[in-house]
Amino acid sequence: MPKKQIDFASKIIEKYKLIYAEDAVHEEAFDDMAEITAKFPKVLITGDDLIVTNKQILKKAIKLKSCNAAILKVNQAGSLYDALEFADEANNNNIKLITSHRYGESVDSHI
Repeated sequence: MPKKQIDFASKIIEKYKLIYAEDAVHEEAFDDMAEITAKFPKVLITGDDLIVTNKQILKKAIKLKSCNAAILKVNQAGSLYDALEFADEANNNNIKLITSHRYGESVDSHI
């Protein structure tokens, strides 16, 4: 089944000339994500459910080369400090960050 998911995601990326693909396969499929990341180095292969704004999980993804971008959700990190630590880890390892938030969690218009 993983091979079919990789092939399916790859065909979509190629067909529609995507520049961004988030959680292209199962949320715990680090090796499968690494295969897609290697296949499409110019596409932002982004971990969201894969990484869940967790620094330790991000380190695993970096080690396995499972993505080249990650979603940063402050509310998911646990604290602002944890979110900043996550961001530092990503930045220090050339992982592009995409910030996100949940609707209604803030009245700040800049988010």
